[in-house]
Amino acid sequence: MDSMQEFKVEVNAMGAENGRSSAGFVNAVTRSGSNRFNGSFYEFLRNDALDAAGWNNDRSPPLRRNNFGATLDGPIQKNRTFFPYNYDGLRERNGNSTTRSTGLPEWRRGDFSSATRNAGGRAVFVPIYDPTTGTGNFGNPRSNSPFPNNTIPASRLDPVALKAVAFLPAVNRAPNNPLNLSGNWQENRIDALTRDYHIGRLDHEFSQRTRAFARYIVTIPERDRNAYNPSYGVADPEGVVIDTRRQNVALNATHLFSPTFFLNVTGGFNRVFIFRTSDDCCQTNYGQLRGLPNVPG
Repeated sequence: MDSMQEFKVEVNAMGAENGRSSAGFVNAVTRSGSNRFNGSFYEFLRNDALDAAGWNNDRSPPLRRNNFGATLDGPIQKNRTFFPYNYDGLRERNGNSTTRSTGLPEWRRGDFSSATRNAGGRAVFVPIYDPTTGTGNFGNPRSNSPFPNNTIPASRLDPVALKAVAFLPAVNRAPNNPLNLSGNWQENRIDALTRDYHIGRLDHEFSQRTRAFARYIVTIPERDRNAYNPSYGVADPEGVVIDTRRQNVALNATHLFSPTFFLNVTGGFNRVFIFRTSDDCCQTNYGQLRGLPNVPG
């Protein structure tokens, strides 16, 4: 924030130079240096000790958010060349409360005698059909016969499925919907965000009629980590790491031809690199471990 001189927000009736978007624009002008050296330090703090639990959360998710930085600006050559530099760091450890539906212990053994669904506000029994009986198929299973007692025999359970289902955590709370037993598991996980902004600018006055500046912005590092929920481990579908590097360069020159005529030229360049992967990518061949030999690791 301390690197900004001014900013303008436009949400409608934008000029022709701001085309290709209906969401609005934020235009920011970075500060230039001066003939005096100036500096500042800042910190913005958020913490779960100051938060409520939030809607439908059993307890307040952890939160540690520190946004801090420093600025320094001054002259390189008095009255001619100036610089400002701003460092802005963000360290966030943000707890997210995740609610999911996990199968009952007996379901994992093939016993679905307690399986129900929500049918207009009442619990209705869900039959499990035996695909080896009757004339049904994948699109019409009801032409087959249900398993006796709605239980799949242990000999019919796929060993790969048994290994996979072992990753799912056990039920740990009363379900949100007792009619279909959904929302019977909840846990807090802590996501980590690390981001450093570096903003530098160089202004030079060639003469009273001509001046120019160059500005460079880069984020190094920028890592956004959606952690695995501890009970799920590597099976958590939301576990992902996103490494990003953003760069922006702007060059500007202004020349005054007369009191009523001047030329202002600006060129800009953006580059964004995003590397997205799971948190346990490529170290373990889970296909092989679970008994799927032809699945790439």
